[in-house]
Amino acid sequence: MFNQETNDIILYKLIVGDKMFDDNWGGQRTGSGRNPLQECEKKKGVKIYITDILKEDIIKYGIGNSFSEKTVEVIKSEIQNRKNKKK
Repeated sequence: MFNQETNDIILYKLIVGDKMFDDNWGGQRTGSGRNPLQECEKKKGVKIYITDILKEDIIKYGIGNSFSEKTVEVIKSEIQNRKNKKK
């Protein structure tokens, strides 16, 4: 009537009980994982067109591990310079 695997599961449940099957094993635990960012804090992708010379300068003078990080750093730095000049 039952195959060997089904018999083994039934026998295991009789000996050990259904405790293993009643627990919420797997899935997300309360309080685990990262806190979600606000929509305004999330980074958004932007597509820009630049010349090869500008790209080389960003790679050379930008600070960061990736081209994206270097580009953001150069932009932030220049924005800060312009803000300071207006004061």
